[in-house]
Amino acid sequence: MQASAARSPGLRAIVLRGLAKRCARCGRGPLYTRWIDLYQRCPRCGLLYLENQGDPWFFQLLIDRALFILPIIAALFFGLHRSSPALFVVFCVVLVAVFFVTTPHRYGLCVALDYYSRLRFGSQGPPEDRVDA
Repeated sequence: MQASAARSPGLRAIVLRGLAKRCARCGRGPLYTRWIDLYQRCPRCGLLYLENQGDPWFFQLLIDRALFILPIIAALFFGLHRSSPALFVVFCVVLVAVFFVTTPHRYGLCVALDYYSRLRFGSQGPPEDRVDA
């Protein structure tokens, strides 16, 4: 199984490939046909990006909550909305803008993390793509 572990990319490479909107396995194939229209398979290596449409939901939920909901809750907790309402509105508008601009990158990261979890825990993929636990 050492040969299979050598062929599989590590977590860092998988995360960077996802953020770059590239295939988590080969790093060359694009994830999207358009802004957020996901290919079914990698055009280069044939990797099935999602077995089921909702597969990366868990990762997307965690990332979105950590990057967008928690900062708003923290701003509300520390009273930014009372001490400086205009700054709070600007803060929220910037967060919403960042949310939309980074959507393809965040979703690419979620698809990559889903691929890593399938490799790591063996729920999908050919045996030669699985990472030893």
